[in-house]
Amino acid sequence: MKRLALALCLAALAAPPLDAQGAPPAPQTGASAADSEWTLVEATDWPTRARGLIGKRVEVFGNLSVDPSSGFSSTGVMTGRFRSRIAATVSFDRIGNEQVTWMTENKCLLTCRGVFVRGVVVMVGAGPVLQMIDISFKSRADGVDSTVALAAPALNVQAAPATQTGASAEADSGWTLVQASEWRTRAPGLIGRRVELSGDLSTQFYVDPGESFSNTGEMRGTSWRDPLATVLFDQISTEQARWFRTNKCLETCVGVFVRGIVLSERPGRMCGAPPQPRCSETPPVLRMTDISFESRAGGVAASMVQLDSARGPDASKPLLPPGAVPNKDATSAVVMGGVGAPTDTVKKKKGGLLGRLKAMGFTATVGSGRKRQKAGPAEGMFMYGDPPLLETYYRNIRDTQLYRVFANSPWNTGQSMWPRVAFVVEDAAQGGANSITPYTKGGDELRNRCWRLSARLWTGPAASRDIPSFNWCLTEMHYDVLPDPGGGAPFIRTAPVGMALWGMTPKVSMSDKNTGPERTMGPNPPYTPVMRFHFRDEQGAECIMLGNLLREMAFEFGVPDGRVWVVTIPGQ
Repeated sequence: MKRLALALCLAALAAPPLDAQGAPPAPQTGASAADSEWTLVEATDWPTRARGLIGKRVEVFGNLSVDPSSGFSSTGVMTGRFRSRIAATVSFDRIGNEQVTWMTENKCLLTCRGVFVRGVVVMVGAGPVLQMIDISFKSRADGVDSTVALAAPALNVQAAPATQTGASAEADSGWTLVQASEWRTRAPGLIGRRVELSGDLSTQFYVDPGESFSNTGEMRGTSWRDPLATVLFDQISTEQARWFRTNKCLETCVGVFVRGIVLSERPGRMCGAPPQPRCSETPPVLRMTDISFESRAGGVAASMVQLDSARGPDASKPLLPPGAVPNKDATSAVVMGGVGAPTDTVKKKKGGLLGRLKAMGFTATVGSGRKRQKAGPAEGMFMYGDPPLLETYYRNIRDTQLYRVFANSPWNTGQSMWPRVAFVVEDAAQGGANSITPYTKGGDELRNRCWRLSARLWTGPAASRDIPSFNWCLTEMHYDVLPDPGGGAPFIRTAPVGMALWGMTPKVSMSDKNTGPERTMGPNPPYTPVMRFHFRDEQGAECIMLGNLLREMAFEFGVPDGRVWVVTIPGQ
């Protein structure tokens, strides 16, 4: 900054020696009452505390001198009681004319003793630097003036950790949450403050912090031509630039939280001189320090999916007891026991094959040469091909917000990345119909089987809700009646064709958004939707169960779509 060099050099030549004790403080720039958002740090403490304050608004107290090694143009140094010991470096590359005038009048080329320099801590080269915003003889961190601060002991302020891109954190009262739609009205009153801006961000195809053409982005509303706010990327890291590419910000990062410091104008852009607009007409910009889909100021994460608010878990509906299935009338539960375990409807008989079969839920008729007529399936059994049981007294998937959740969000070759569903199979009844073979005919009597599941529904990168436990039983099974190509009787299909193939096929279209072999609750899916040795047989009960759940969610699965996955299952 040549203007600062010229102003300070002329002031040094014309001014008499500074009487630091007798000279009254010059008028302060932008003085205000105590502001708890500033972290007060003594210059002598800077070497040990600065790295923990990257991206924070810090007020450094000490003696300021312009650094002669910088040609009196761009940097200054803060010292403590001994001027020869440089404690901190201050950058002047973003200050305005008001701060230059203040430093000239107070002869900072020599030394401004006992000043409070406010700014943002940034990394320049190998070490932290304070990028100056404002300076005065009065503190804004606790309201004491320089004479009191000089005599006061060092403050014991806990250093804040450096921010991390994409990492969730608890609400931080140091951030002011601003919606992008409110930026134009609120930003002028937030100059120099730490702000978290919420909205939809678009960037250039290639973001280069050092290039003025590609180091800005825009928060947009409904109109593409009328951006709501400008975001400056001139100090972002390589990690953050990579975050833009990964999350397709060239198109639009929907529902992001951009954190940074509000600047009165974009650095390097001169306002006031024709043909530039007047300074009062130049909107403030947000200098970004961090970005994520999670808020650190208590904001609500954006949802990419509109859910049916009227549909939720019916608290009046119970869950089936472990190991139980609905009775014949679907009005209560029947506990199905294994071999040697009694049930609610069939008492255990001592010895013999008949008693053992009854204990397992099967019924038999014994006659003396006379043929007896069956009165329908026994308790715990069902007739293959019967209409599916849609309304149940127990809680099923249709009582949750998973029902038809994908109806308005088809895969569309990867254009719809949300919602996503992570299933947890909490309980699976043992035994029962393990498989439906090609030889199983409509009207065959099969043993029922029920599962208990829960899920996490992701409607955005940071927006999720836990779906309470629900049941699904084989009596809820949908059937597709298909003609026999050989001209025989129509046959029944119980699971979508390709169900097992879909489950075991790696989802390469989501390769930059999966967790590999690790199976988590999201938001990113694993490499394959299901685990090894499960859901492999399309005629098996597990495939029938999962295929029907996908059908209830209106999930038209294809090989590339990995938005649904199973996290755990008993016996995994």
